[in-house]
Amino acid sequence: MKRLLRDRRAVFGASVLIVVAAAALAAPLVTHGDRGAQPDIVSTRFLPPLATDARGAIHPLGTDRFGRDVWTRLVYGARISLGVGVLAVLLAIAIGLSVGAVAGYWRGPLRALLLAVTDVALALPRVVLLLLLAAVWRPSAALVIVVLGVTGWMSVARLVQGEVRSLAARPFVESARALGISRSASGTRSCSRPGSRSSGSGCSRPRRRGAV
Repeated sequence: MKRLLRDRRAVFGASVLIVVAAAALAAPLVTHGDRGAQPDIVSTRFLPPLATDARGAIHPLGTDRFGRDVWTRLVYGARISLGVGVLAVLLAIAIGLSVGAVAGYWRGPLRALLLAVTDVALALPRVVLLLLLAAVWRPSAALVIVVLGVTGWMSVARLVQGEVRSLAARPFVESARALGISRSASGTRSCSRPGSRSSGSGCSRPRRRGAV
């Protein structure tokens, strides 16, 4: 977190994102009127920024060719964009975690199959798939979320699969397996505080059966 705060570009990008998200959440408070309302088109179309129409309403970014306020439409559009982005990322993370964890934990044909599916998914062009689905089905926000989530989980799966395999090769896991603890129990054993002297590698040591 400290390294992130030292990077001026990261701080600037985060600040812009926070401002956009805040404006999108508070859209009814920072805008006026209906985003789809069309007043007198002749008198309100193509107004310059900070112009005032006949009703006395100020348009910070002007109006479009139909006399609609650009700022209002931009803020309400940010709501849809942020919602689609967040839901698509959550879907991609859920799929990537599931595929990566299974591929890293189970060995043999199942791992090879999941990695092959991941490679095939990486080879598919996302833009072509989006255009194909838009031509087959009616375009909607739900369709965009599903397509972005289904085509964006591969990097997460690769990362999780590598971390799970690395964790499975730790000495405390091998010690647990030598003591007769099953793979599922050793893989799901809760970790203690990182860096503690009693944990050694950051996770709790396996306890012998029958020990108090």
